[in-house]
Amino acid sequence: MDAIRDFVNSVANKLEEFKASLNSSERDIKQLKDANTSINVGLEAIKGEIKSVNEQKTLFSMALGSFDVLSAKIATFLRDSKAEINETITSATKRLDDAIAAIPIIRDGRDGKDAVVDYVKIDEKVAARAKELDEKLKKEINRKISDSFAKIEVPQAEKVDYNVVDFKVRAAMSQIPKSETTVKDVSLKKKALVIDYTDGKSKSIALPTGGGGTAVYQTGGGGTETYTNLTPTAVSIGGIPAGSTFDNMTMQEMWDALLYPYQTPIFSSFTSSMSTPIEVGSTIPAGSVTFLWNTTNSSNIAANSIKIDDITAGNTLASGLANTGTTAISISEITNVMATSHQWKITATNTKGVFLSRTLNVYWQWKIYYGESALTDLIEADVEALRVGTLAANVSGNYSFNAGEYKWICYPTSFGLKTTFKNASTNFDVAMQPALTKSITNSQGVSTNYYCHRTVNKLGGSITISIS
Repeated sequence: MDAIRDFVNSVANKLEEFKASLNSSERDIKQLKDANTSINVGLEAIKGEIKSVNEQKTLFSMALGSFDVLSAKIATFLRDSKAEINETITSATKRLDDAIAAIPIIRDGRDGKDAVVDYVKIDEKVAARAKELDEKLKKEINRKISDSFAKIEVPQAEKVDYNVVDFKVRAAMSQIPKSETTVKDVSLKKKALVIDYTDGKSKSIALPTGGGGTAVYQTGGGGTETYTNLTPTAVSIGGIPAGSTFDNMTMQEMWDALLYPYQTPIFSSFTSSMSTPIEVGSTIPAGSVTFLWNTTNSSNIAANSIKIDDITAGNTLASGLANTGTTAISISEITNVMATSHQWKITATNTKGVFLSRTLNVYWQWKIYYGESALTDLIEADVEALRVGTLAANVSGNYSFNAGEYKWICYPTSFGLKTTFKNASTNFDVAMQPALTKSITNSQGVSTNYYCHRTVNKLGGSITISIS
């Protein structure tokens, strides 16, 4: 009987020890809850930082900096909290295991069976309770982590490149050590925090996109990622202008639009085989005329959209032309007996449906005559015999004269009477006789009146006279 009494007392002592171990485990759980509280405080601090970033409403570059801070804080939080949780679970599990191991199984030594069956059952119940507490503890830890991540707010900005953000956050996450807890890894995937567990399960927590709209990332059956956000962009970034929206755009299209802005094509030149300027009265003969052009960013010109119009005559010469840079077109005869122009226009459509154009002009002009003469007065033949005869639209400019004799310059009265003549080198006035009016018939048989000026004196040296 004494032996049984001693045994019962021993078991009672062991139970007290086990009870104390359980109390210790409860204290460990409380410590874990305190740790989670500390984590929540840290998360509130992170949210405060994120709110401060949101209030700044920085542009693209500042947004990326905010994500660097966020990802670093997340990495630090996970690294510290997972280590703390690991240590707590390990400690609690060890205490439970030690308590269980300390419970003896008493055998009577006669039949090899358990002498105290009830205590073996207690052992089983303790083990089951330990497993239950362990699972409960793990579930509570995972719930806390999931809830914490769900409360994390992503900094908003005028424009955020989530592909770059994804890279930066992934880089931060890679610094988090792997542990043997139920939380295996945390990563940013398709704008959501994804928690992976050791049992193969995972949980996705969506992150907000901001901007007043909803950004949707989808993955098609072939693995093609698309992006939709119907909220207009606030600013222009790269090749994406302010006010842009996105409807089921692929990542390839998004990156191409950002990094390779649309290059608007233009006509860099438009010429022809016709000469210009030509003298008043000259004729452009009927027949084939070659029109030539050059374009920039030719790939952005719609196929077969080239058209050439005779603007002056008011008709279309050709349309539906390929962008080959040249074409031959038959035209009718064109003659003008006054100073004027004839205009042609080439047009095309770019790949965005916008027209581009350039004009070509052939000008009919009168000649200006100037040079040196010993004569104090000139007749028509003398005017036409002056050293230089050149086509011009007006008389303003600089005229170089050789040394000796009077300096003469004659121009159509339609240009208007000029009164200012200066030495281009000194800006001093050059003394000129009042203008003489002469009727001149040009080489095409068309007549007009000219003003003719000469210097008051013969000038021995060369001179450049500026007329205005």
